[in-house]
Amino acid sequence: MQTTNDPNSSTNLKECEQLNEVLSLMNEPNNFADEFDNDVTSSSDEAPINFDNISLLSLISETAAKSCTSEHEQHTINSSNASSTRSIEKVDLAAALVSLKTRHSLSAVCINDLCSLLCLLNVHDAPRSWFHVKKALNKSFGSTLDRTIWFVCPSCKRASDNAFSCSSVSCDWCFAPPASLPTYFYIFNIHEQLNSILAITTDVHLSQCSNRTSPLNFQMRDIIHGDQYQKLLHEQSDDILTLTMSTDGIQPFNCSEKSIWPVTFVINEVKRKKRFCFQNLILGGVWPGPAKPKRFEMSAFLETIIVQLKELEKGYHFRCRLSAGYVTRFFKVFLICACMDKPAQALVQNLPEPTAKFGCGSCEIRGYTVRSSVGSDHCINCFPIKISAIQPNLRSNDRHDHLVMIKEKNDADIAKITSRRLGRIAKRQLKQKIAENKQSEYGILGPCILRQLKYFDVGFSFLSDNLHNVYHGVFRKLLNLWLKSNYKKEDWSCYYYHDELSSMLQSFRFPSTTSRRPRSLLKFKKLKANELRMVLLFEFVIFKKALHAKYYNHFLKLVFAMHFSENRCVTAAMIGNIKSLLHEFLIEFPKLYTVRHNQQVVHSLNHIGQTVNDYGPLTSYFTFHFENNLGMIMRTIKGTRREEIEMIGNLKMFRSACFHLQDSTINDEIRSYIEKLLYGRGYYASSTYTAKTIHSTGAVERISNLFSNQKLRFFSSYKIGRVRYTTVDYSNTKVVDDSAVLFQVNGEIHFGLINSIFTDDDDETLVEVWPLSNPKDFYILINGKKIDMPSIQEGKLEKNDNFYYVSACDIIEKCVYWRNKSNDFIFFRYPNLEESS
Repeated sequence: MQTTNDPNSSTNLKECEQLNEVLSLMNEPNNFADEFDNDVTSSSDEAPINFDNISLLSLISETAAKSCTSEHEQHTINSSNASSTRSIEKVDLAAALVSLKTRHSLSAVCINDLCSLLCLLNVHDAPRSWFHVKKALNKSFGSTLDRTIWFVCPSCKRASDNAFSCSSVSCDWCFAPPASLPTYFYIFNIHEQLNSILAITTDVHLSQCSNRTSPLNFQMRDIIHGDQYQKLLHEQSDDILTLTMSTDGIQPFNCSEKSIWPVTFVINEVKRKKRFCFQNLILGGVWPGPAKPKRFEMSAFLETIIVQLKELEKGYHFRCRLSAGYVTRFFKVFLICACMDKPAQALVQNLPEPTAKFGCGSCEIRGYTVRSSVGSDHCINCFPIKISAIQPNLRSNDRHDHLVMIKEKNDADIAKITSRRLGRIAKRQLKQKIAENKQSEYGILGPCILRQLKYFDVGFSFLSDNLHNVYHGVFRKLLNLWLKSNYKKEDWSCYYYHDELSSMLQSFRFPSTTSRRPRSLLKFKKLKANELRMVLLFEFVIFKKALHAKYYNHFLKLVFAMHFSENRCVTAAMIGNIKSLLHEFLIEFPKLYTVRHNQQVVHSLNHIGQTVNDYGPLTSYFTFHFENNLGMIMRTIKGTRREEIEMIGNLKMFRSACFHLQDSTINDEIRSYIEKLLYGRGYYASSTYTAKTIHSTGAVERISNLFSNQKLRFFSSYKIGRVRYTTVDYSNTKVVDDSAVLFQVNGEIHFGLINSIFTDDDDETLVEVWPLSNPKDFYILINGKKIDMPSIQEGKLEKNDNFYYVSACDIIEKCVYWRNKSNDFIFFRYPNLEESS
């Protein structure tokens, strides 16, 4: 065998060894036949999966062609845009490949194959493997996701940084075989992550204390306008940053029994459109499973995170990025709220399960035990409220401290009784005393670890979440009652209207920017939360025919309350309406659907109004964002062991790709490409807002004669930035409809359909809009009080050539509309433009 002294051979051998080591750790042997390319965008994204790959290959092909022309151009990929500041480099391609991996749930082996293709096309500086992709990004961006491993001491049940002995001075536990090693979890440095975010983003907006001299005119658009945030501003003289926390259990695969629990934070002062982006997401810790943590394990897990948060409350100097450079500022950082589903909240709050007698995390209401069905021995807890009854206490820090003291006293009394031998009568008395103690403790199982934080209340700081409480909770329950065959003989049933309702639902016209349009009601059991949200907010009108008036009017209370709760601008009057609407809804619910169906998820509606008052519109913090981010990362996991390590690594790479976009010298074409992959239809940093007409059509003689101009050019669609508008004729043959709009004329706002799009001699884009005639606002009566909903209007579209001609810039936004059998049109404005629109 021949040998060589080539110095590159040892280097290549070393790189191969490193690559094999990394792949063996992060990518266990997979059955690649079972790998699916699950697009992380919604089902409504019409771009095929190969589109992004073709875009990348077009850039690659351009580079390969240019590499043959001259030696100088061999090292560059020139952008067609003259404003580009530099050529595409290895780190740019690495960021694009990471974005591709996350967007299309690709494996590391697939990225290796793509890298091989880049090298085959002679693309200069192309990464040779997934290992080199990570190496390029790690070289440009220092890691802020270095993990430390902690353990739960089996003796004192607290966190320890040593696997073989407890680090607590008051505990003398030591590991002794054959006992198994203690449960472990991972913790991340929150301060370092805050540092990296503030040093790279210009999207932080520091709020000033508002003077609410006229509360009726005060408007809340975000969490920083809520009562609790404003109180914090009054009390703190230093600059502050606030955090929202979320945690939930996620499964790596549908067939997996493993449950991974990440704890994540977002900075509330970051602009709303960028707040939940990956580069602004803070990872506090990861519980690796394999099972859901017990309550003492969750407390130990959070204990190490609380230690960091308490240090951040004292304040640190942070290097912050400004448009003109950097500045060092002193910030105190406070956790002010947490948003999660009810089972996760029960773990963190140290309360019993939500279905228990005292399972409500916001108040101390006691559940009533009823049989789940006639003749059944199975019982459930229900939570009806009554006007005449004394209202239960709300959970708060003071109430929490009082109940913890009661529990400690009760536990001491029970321990004293059980320390001696008990007879039959004494055991019966002990059982009765334990039951009495539980009544006096109102569900408290122990102290909540978050109680140690200065501005976190263990009651109202746990926010109402409309994803699990409303859409996956109350509304799904109502659909079960209306459409399931089990209840087809009940007065509230719509079972025999099932097919007709499904047909009506499909006739609604949604714009293309809606992230998930609802499927048929025949599949109502499988509808996602976003689909249920669309049905509740817009398609509720289809139930008017199927439900009796008392049930439909009752349902309208929930619809109106959610429109107000998610409104882009919440006023004091809206908060009052939310509270009164939901209170009436809960009073009537057990009367209409029986007490048996008034479970904890229905009762949770009672606290939405207070959450909105304290922290602003629900869309500022609900768990749609957190679960979407976690779902995107989990879909990139391909290994079957140590999934949490792979998840952390993928998140680290994806964040680095996001950070890379902040480089002002990056090539414009590759920036646009990566943005499309990272954000999909969401926020684009480089988008422009000029009107651009597309799809020319034949002339409309009527309009040309009206304007006395035969040179008008007509189009079927146009774009403002990245938002597309189309004519109604063009949309009739499409699944989506971008012709329904809200527009303004002389300061007045109207609904209508775009009839024609044309440009004049000055290239100004004009729109002919068919307005809604004689519009009537939807309204509802509550105890004689009329509550209007101006964002929903019903009227006619008269064929009388009564059109408005407006500039393209006078179109405010796209809307949803529905044409019923009476030829009436109902237009719906989205409550906000942040979610699903």
